[in-house]
Amino acid sequence: MPGGKRPVSVLQLMVQTPCDLFVFWEISREYLALARAEIEGTTAEMVLRLCREECGQSAEAGAICLGGDALSGSRYFGRQMPRRTYYAELVISFRGGYFTLLRSNRVMTPPSGQETEKSPSVTVQWPAVPPKLPFAYSPEEKMRGD
Repeated sequence: MPGGKRPVSVLQLMVQTPCDLFVFWEISREYLALARAEIEGTTAEMVLRLCREECGQSAEAGAICLGGDALSGSRYFGRQMPRRTYYAELVISFRGGYFTLLRSNRVMTPPSGQETEKSPSVTVQWPAVPPKLPFAYSPEEKMRGD
């Protein structure tokens, strides 16, 4: 490597709003070549996946086909769910599945502004209380001379 600098591959996910996520990546030619050598004979396209974690399971929340060898770039994923955990993956589609090249950090989207805490509403039925209890003291009574 010229200058002794090692090529770096990175995939970073960031929260923009409660429903919008931003991801950027940079993958070195060497790393991509090494990965393609492991799955030789394929010219499959790279795909950027957004995954949501729920109840210990991961589900795909979005995917963007990047075409050939997109060594760097950035994308937005909109219309996501507030209060959820997400991560991104840069993958090569391979035999009906994915060969993962890079996985991003995990982020949690904040609650939305329109979101209200849902607490169970319980109707409380208070017993009828007479206006004056026989044992209660009232200064008005003293003034009336009762």
